[in-house]
Amino acid sequence: MASGGFFAWVRHPFAEKTGREVARRLADEANLLCLPGEVFGPGLEGYLRLAFGNIGEDQIADAVTRFCSLPP
Repeated sequence: MASGGFFAWVRHPFAEKTGREVARRLADEANLLCLPGEVFGPGLEGYLRLAFGNIGEDQIADAVTRFCSLPP
């Protein structure tokens, strides 16, 4: 069980897309959940917040591969 969280703010590479759109694609196409930046305030549409609190260390590399493989 996770007792804390580790978060990373990542600027997504899809300039024409909102964080909501990219987060939805990651969920649908890569089976990854993240939060779109705009839910944390204005001006964060180009960011995603990734949390690693509930993922095992042995699963991080696979998650990164799936995150990076999302086509444009």
